[in-house]
Amino acid sequence: MMPKPILALCDSDKEYIQQLAQYLRRQSDLWEVRTYFGVSELRKDAEEAAFAAVSETVYGEGELTFPPGKTVILSESGLLRWEDMI
Repeated sequence: MMPKPILALCDSDKEYIQQLAQYLRRQSDLWEVRTYFGVSELRKDAEEAAFAAVSETVYGEGELTFPPGKTVILSESGLLRWEDMI
C-alpha cells in the first residue's frame, strides 16, 4: 500500500487548526493530515509534505519557504495578499 500524501495545516490557533484537520480527515481519506502550530514546527517536515495550508498570520512571518504551487494561504483579513501564490 502506497503512503498517502501529506497535507500540512499550519496556524498558531491550535483549536482552529485541529478542528479543520478533524473535518478534513472525516471528509476524505486521500491525505495524511498533519497539524503544525508555527513555522518552526512545519519547517521540520516541509520536504515531506505534498501540500500546505498556512494561516495568513504564520505565512506573514516570512520565515516559510514552501513552493507556491504547493501552498494555499488561509485568509484571515479578507484581503488578497501574496498574489504570486495563486
